[in-house]
Order: sequence, then structure tokens, then C-alpha cells
Amino acid sequence: MVEGILTKEYYENGQLESEGMMIEGKEDGLWKYYHENGQLDFEGNFIEGKKEGFWKNYHENGMLASEGVMNTGKKEGPWKHYKENGQLENEVTWKSGKKEELLKKYYYYESGQLEEVGYWKEDKQEGPWKNYHENGQLQAEGIYKEGKKAGLWKHYHESGYLESVVTWEENSDKGLCKDYYENGQLESEGTYKEEAEGLWRHYNENGQLQAEGIYKEGKKVGLWKHYHESGYLESVVTWEENSDKGLCKDYYESGQLESEGTYKEEAEGLWRHYNENGQLQAEGIYKEGKKVGLWKHYHESGYLESVVTWEENSDKGLCKDYYESGQLESEGTYKEEAEGLWRYYHENGQLKAEGVYKEGKKEGSWKNYHENGYLESEEIWEKDNKISQKIEQNSKVIKPKNTTELQSNILDFLKISQKKLTIASLNINIGEIVKVSENILEKKGYRVRVLTNGMIGTFLVGTPFKAVHLLATFNPDIEIRRNYITGIVDIVKMK
Repeated sequence: MVEGILTKEYYENGQLESEGMMIEGKEDGLWKYYHENGQLDFEGNFIEGKKEGFWKNYHENGMLASEGVMNTGKKEGPWKHYKENGQLENEVTWKSGKKEELLKKYYYYESGQLEEVGYWKEDKQEGPWKNYHENGQLQAEGIYKEGKKAGLWKHYHESGYLESVVTWEENSDKGLCKDYYENGQLESEGTYKEEAEGLWRHYNENGQLQAEGIYKEGKKVGLWKHYHESGYLESVVTWEENSDKGLCKDYYESGQLESEGTYKEEAEGLWRHYNENGQLQAEGIYKEGKKVGLWKHYHESGYLESVVTWEENSDKGLCKDYYESGQLESEGTYKEEAEGLWRYYHENGQLKAEGVYKEGKKEGSWKNYHENGYLESEEIWEKDNKISQKIEQNSKVIKPKNTTELQSNILDFLKISQKKLTIASLNINIGEIVKVSENILEKKGYRVRVLTNGMIGTFLVGTPFKAVHLLATFNPDIEIRRNYITGIVDIVKMK
């Protein structure tokens, strides 16, 4: 038996480069090779100078770089290659020292989780491939043929449930696609060619047809029909070609037109909404799905019900509601719900109530009025809960259109027991109101005192200064209180 000689070789810096046995001038047995930094480079067995058996190679950081079998000095079977961080990078199969055409490669998320694995042949994907979600769940699996998906491909939700199945035509980038809900119910089906193409049908989770129509390069074109869960036609959209805009018509389950207008991801432009009896319910403009400008709403009888002027880029609008007679019923700001100051009117035009809403709920002081204009009550509200109520029977608010009507109102006031008459006229200026009022009162023999914003006047509007007027200011029968800030005049009986 020939004895071996332990052989060691060194780098110029004195670092060990390799070590192993030599027999008759040939490597034999276990040999180890080292990087210049001292880390193991590769290791394996020799027989009569030829590599044999299982061999391993290492990166300079000590991590495994590759591993596989050598047969009489040639690679044989699968060889695995690893990145410096330890991740498997690819697998190559060898036969008698020749590399087979298929290269198995591995791809990873930044987290280190495996993202996909499959085979390459001459720079094209070939054979079985698998893709994974970052949580480790299988995302997709199927076959490539000459760089194109072929046959059956399955896709999965992160939860592991089947998401879709695509059957790809051979030598084509087109396939029949079926999408599924997590409960396994068919969600949609149609042709796929990088994007949805041709006729598609979409279904509700209960299996009922939800929509059907044509895609072209992933965009809806032509006529699309949408259905209620009950199976009745819900809407029809006619999409313009090479555009994301279409004319939409929505229907009640009875088949009656519900609304119509332009659709562009959201409602856009002029829209009309109808009652189920076919009567126009509302009309106005949408911009990016939000109402803008003037919107009109109608009673089922056809009469104007309300007008809302919506602010642009806002969900807030000024609202006016009307009786069927056309008389103003209420007015205030609307923001999903009533917000801020609101006024309500009797059908005869007299103020009925006024107060503040906060997020659709009454807040603070609310005043209620009789149809004849007299204050009926004052209530205190907190978050739509009435805290207190005070019944008022001694005042009246009038809005005369001319001096003749003003005179008549004052004479009526003098005949009744009410203590205060409030004059809020947009047609007669405040000076004229005071002048007419004091003339009537003096003729009736009343001593009058005039207050301006709470201060006693030094003269009476429209009449010369007289001692009797000055004396009357100290012991008046009636006060005329004018307020230039509000434009309101109050006539108050002092006795």
C-alpha cells in the first residue's frame, strides 16, 4: 500500500491556501481550499486526482456558495447556488459535466421571504413556476412555454383561497379567466390578454349575474348592463370608445327610469333623478361625484320642492325648501344634515321658527311664531333635546310692504292687548318707519319716547322739537326703539 503525503500550499502572505493528501503525485482523499482571508473556499474528495462525491463551495464571508456531486471530475446532477446572505439563488442540473438547458432560479422579497421560483431556458421562462405572497402563502402556479404562460394557471388569495383560474391558449398571450370569491363562488369570467378583453360577466356572491359587457384593452366599451341582486336590470352604461366616460341610466326594480347622466368613474355633469312614478325628482350638476352649483328638487306632484346651491369643492350648500304653492317653507345651510341658522315659514309667508342646527341637531335658542306673526314660544335645545320652553303671547313681528300697510298694522296693534310690535321691513327705510309711527301715535294722543340703539333721542324724527316731546320722554305711554344695526323698529306699550 502506497502511503500518502500531506501537502499544504500557501499564499504569498503566508496564509494557508490548500491542504490534502497526495499519492503518486495526485490529490487523493479529503482536500480543503481557503480564501486568502482564511475562510474555507471549497472542500471535497479526490480519487486519483479527480474530484469525486459531494463538494461544497463557500463565499469569503463563510456562507455556503454552492453544493453538488462530482463524478470523475465532472459535475453531475443538481447543483445549488446560494447568495452571500444564505438565500438559495438557483439550481443547475449537470450531466457528464454538461449543464442542462433548464436553470431553476429563486427570487425573494426584501424581507427575505421567497417571492417566486421557476425555470429558465435560453433567457426565457420555461416549465413550472410558483409565486408566493409575502406571508408565505402560494400566490400563483402554472407552466411557462417559451416565455409565455401556457395551460392552466391558478392564483390564490393571501388567505390561501383560490382567487382565479386562467386557461392560457398555446402560443398566445390570451386566456380564459375565471375569478372567485373566497367562498368559492364565481365572481367574474371572460378573456384576458394582459388586460381584460372582449365579453365579461361579473356575478354577486350569491351567484346572481351582476354586470356584463365588453372590455377593450382593459377599458369598458359600448353597452354595459348591471343587475339588482333580484335579477332585475339596475343600470345601463354606454361607454365611449377610448374614453373613461359613459352615458348612464339607472332603473328601479319595476323597470322605471331612476336617474340618467354622464359617468366618469363617478357621476359627472348634468344628472336627472326620477320618482318611481316617472316624475322628475331632482336635477343638477356633478363634478367628480360631488354636487355643485344649483340643484332643484321636486314634489311628486311636479311642483318645486327645494333648491340647493352647492359650494364647489365642498359638501356644503345653501338650501331653500318650498310649499307646493311656491311659497318659501324653510332656508338654511345643508352639510349632509342641516347646519347653522335655519328659518321656517308658514304658508302665508310669516316666520314660523328659527334657530341653529349643529350636525343636524337643534342647538341653543329656538323661537316659534304663530301664523299671524306673534311670538309663540322660545325653546332651549341641547343636542336635539329640548331643555326648556317659554310661552310668549305679547309680541308680533310684521314686514309691511308699504306705508299704507304699516299704518294699518300700527292701528291694529293699538286695539289689542299685545305689548310689542316689531317692524322688520325691507321695503321702507327705518327713518320713514319712525316718522309714520310717531305721527299715528301722536294723533291718537299717546306720549312717545324715541330710542336709538338704546339711547334717548333729542328730537322726534319728522317733527319739530317741542317741550311736550321732551317731557314725554320722562313719562311715555309708548317707546319707539329704532336699531340702525339690525334695521328693526320696535313699538312697545309702556303702560
